[in-house]
Amino acid sequence: ADRSIAQTYRQSFFCVASRENASSLFYHRNLPFLMDISVQISEFGLALSLANEIISNPRCCRDKQVLQYVLKHLCTISDKAIKGNEGEINTVLLAQVISFFIVISPCMQKHNCEFDDVAELSKLLEKCRIEMKNNPQYSPGNLDACITTISENASPAQSLQVLSQWEYDDTSTTSRSSPSSLIFPALHTSLIRGAREGARNELSGSLLRIQRAREEGRRPIVADNFGGMIS
Repeated sequence: ADRSIAQTYRQSFFCVASRENASSLFYHRNLPFLMDISVQISEFGLALSLANEIISNPRCCRDKQVLQYVLKHLCTISDKAIKGNEGEINTVLLAQVISFFIVISPCMQKHNCEFDDVAELSKLLEKCRIEMKNNPQYSPGNLDACITTISENASPAQSLQVLSQWEYDDTSTTSRSSPSSLIFPALHTSLIRGAREGARNELSGSLLRIQRAREEGRRPIVADNFGGMIS
C-alpha cells in the first residue's frame, strides 16, 4: 500500500514538473523548487530539463541566487554520474551534465556569475580519479570513459584545454592504461570535432554571403579552395 501511494505521489509530481506532460500547463510551477525535489528523488534527467527551463526563464535567469542554486544541483548530479552504478560510471548522465555546461555558461557570464567551464570539466576528471583511488569496486576503465565523454560532449576548444592541462598520476589509480592511451584518442576526437565545427561555420558564412548578394541583386562572390575568388 505504501509503495502504491508513493508511486501515485511520484506520478502527480511528474504531472506538474515535466513540461512533456500537458497537465503542467495548468499549474504555476516553482522551477527551482521542482528541480530541488527532482534531485532529491534521483530524477536527474528531469532535474536537468528543469535547469534548462530555469535559464530560459527571463525572471529566473536574472536571479543570481537561483543560478547558483542550479550550479549546486549540477555538482550533485555530476557526483552521482561519476560514482555511477555498481562501480561503473554513468556516462549518459555525465554527458548531459557536460552538455548543460555549454548552455549555462553564456547565461552565467551575462549576469556576472562566476563559472569557469574548463575548471568544472577538470573537476570531473579529478572526482573520477579520487573515486578510483578510494573505491576498490570502481572500474579501472572509468577514467578512460570520463575522458572520452568530455572529448565528445564539451566544446572542442574547452576539451583540448582540459586534456592538455590534465596531469596523469598513475600512482593514485589502478588503471593499466598509459597517459598516451588515455589522452591521445580524446585529443584526436576533440580536434576532429573542432575541424568539423570550423568547416560548418565557414560554410554557414559562405551561404549567408550568397543569400545577401542575391537579396541585393548581385552575383555572389565566394572564395575557392585555392584562395581565389569566384563570381
